[in-house]
Amino acid sequence: MVIILFFYLGILNIIDAILTFFGLSIQVIEEANPIMNAVYTLDPSLFLIVKISLSLLLFSLIFLKPIQQSQLIKNLSFLSSILYTFICLLHITWLTQL
Repeated sequence: MVIILFFYLGILNIIDAILTFFGLSIQVIEEANPIMNAVYTLDPSLFLIVKISLSLLLFSLIFLKPIQQSQLIKNLSFLSSILYTFICLLHITWLTQL
């Protein structure tokens, strides 16, 4: 279960990177994360590289290191998946209302 959620979060992060990059480039959304906003301001390409690298890091945790199956990890992964799904749906909604 946790492995599936980690994989899902990695995919969502890539989707979020693409949607955010596009939304920022056409100035219809703003980056709420101050760190990622600073990265985007520094270099939009670097923003994509960082976001995709974070997904690759998450994928490497799946394949290279056994993931602890504690209840805390399961709950946090599940909650993160729900929240990140909501964020991606918000981005899709904003971008389709152009």
